Amino acid sequence: ETGTAKDLMARLAHDLSGRSGRLVKVDCPAMTESLIESELFGHEKGAYTGAGSRHVGLIEEAQGGTVFFDEFGELPQRVQVKLLCLLQDRCIRRVGSTRPIEVDVLVVAATNRDLDAMVASEQFRDDLIYRFDEQIVIPPLRLRRDDIALLAERFLQQECEKLARRIEQAMQRENTPIPAPANVTSNNQRSRLQFAFSEAARDRLARYDYPGNVREFQKIVSKAVGASLSPLVAGMEFRIAFERLTIDEKAVADAIEATMPCEVADGRADLAGKCVVKETWEERELRHEEETKSQLLEALRVCDWNQVAAARELGMSRQAFWKQIKRLA
Repeated sequence: ETGTAKDLMARLAHDLSGRSGRLVKVDCPAMTESLIESELFGHEKGAYTGAGSRHVGLIEEAQGGTVFFDEFGELPQRVQVKLLCLLQDRCIRRVGSTRPIEVDVLVVAATNRDLDAMVASEQFRDDLIYRFDEQIVIPPLRLRRDDIALLAERFLQQECEKLARRIEQAMQRENTPIPAPANVTSNNQRSRLQFAFSEAARDRLARYDYPGNVREFQKIVSKAVGASLSPLVAGMEFRIAFERLTIDEKAVADAIEATMPCEVADGRADLAGKCVVKETWEERELRHEEETKSQLLEALRVCDWNQVAAARELGMSRQAFWKQIKRLA
């Protein structure tokens, strides 16, 4: 199925291999069929019209590391033949060259298609499949519910880290020191923020089937955090007045509903006939910035573009008003 975190498994395979090279991802469906051989294997100068210089392909770039073919089942058969040579002989040939180039790469491939059915319909080469040492089937998230609690904590931590980075960037733009709690000697904002799910929220997450698997799960956590942050984002500036944030069951339930397809989410729609879409906290922050900009401009217009008067109208100091103007300009 889609969204089962196949790319994370590829990253894990690369990390456990102990290889010194990097992980190079090949997004097979996104590659143009006419140029896919050049992108994968490279080409020599003059190999075809427009090839003005030598080009090193993605496989060669992964030398000493790992090349990950995402959606492997989308590869055309002529490329499958060349990959068979790579797996068998550990060498490639650039387009327009007859000289083999030895490569030392770990090849990892992933697909959500039924390769056995594709082999039966002669869309995929069975000998290519047999060249792989191992085949791992990643079950959908609903069949490995023990992972839900671990993934929930991990995604929640990622949201916490993203928010902390945004706070640090905002503070740096305004040249404002970040105050530390009384019992902490460091002013590192990341150490202050702590997100957690309530017990009821954890139970709600554990009961859901996640048709979109891990990808949908991550989106649900992001939206739940956004809904929980909403009451804390107010006024003219983005300020965080908390050290701990608890995500409750309602925030999780709303986020789950927001990720459902239109025909599933209880049939509820807005006046335009579209599904109700919940904002993530990043989207909400951008919307607040637009609202802030509109308020500043309206105050300036009412006060005949006098910044001192506009700041007084908004209940802000002149320095704070000027910083907002500079930040949003």
